[in-house]
Amino acid sequence: MIVKTNTTNSIVLKKITDYIKSLSSVDSVNFNEIYVDKLSEFVSFLHYITTIIQMSCIVIIAITIFNTIRLQMFINRDEILVSRLIGASNMFIMRPLTYVAIIQITISACFGYLSYKLCVSYMNIIINNYSHFFGNKFHLISLNLEEIFQVYAVLCVFTIFAVFTAVRSVFKHNTLN
Repeated sequence: MIVKTNTTNSIVLKKITDYIKSLSSVDSVNFNEIYVDKLSEFVSFLHYITTIIQMSCIVIIAITIFNTIRLQMFINRDEILVSRLIGASNMFIMRPLTYVAIIQITISACFGYLSYKLCVSYMNIIINNYSHFFGNKFHLISLNLEEIFQVYAVLCVFTIFAVFTAVRSVFKHNTLN
């Protein structure tokens, strides 16, 4: 009898092995604990690497948006100075910059989603070619529509925060004058 599980937790697998050994109809159990530990460490390593990549992407996006908005403010310096002279608030000045940033993040999100779909399909081809090593056929599942909109909403909120921070920073340091 071969028992297949969906976990790489060595403690759970050890309990299952001990339970199967305790059954009266079982003579012997082959369990490779070292292999399970290596697989578990590999999965945790991949989780750690993906977390680092996610954090790096968040920092890169924040810096890019921040500097793009600052550059747009310097390009439109004359219009902003005139607007401030006639009494425009910071929110009034920030509104078109926010719209531009949302449009940019929408276009970037579309390109990111297309590259994500291509990457997932390519990785599924690679996984399919090497799945015989694992004994099971598996594949990567794409994000569903709700998850895609959640990611987009987080990006939009993050973009508005970056615009707000960039505008405040420029006005605080009076670098437009």
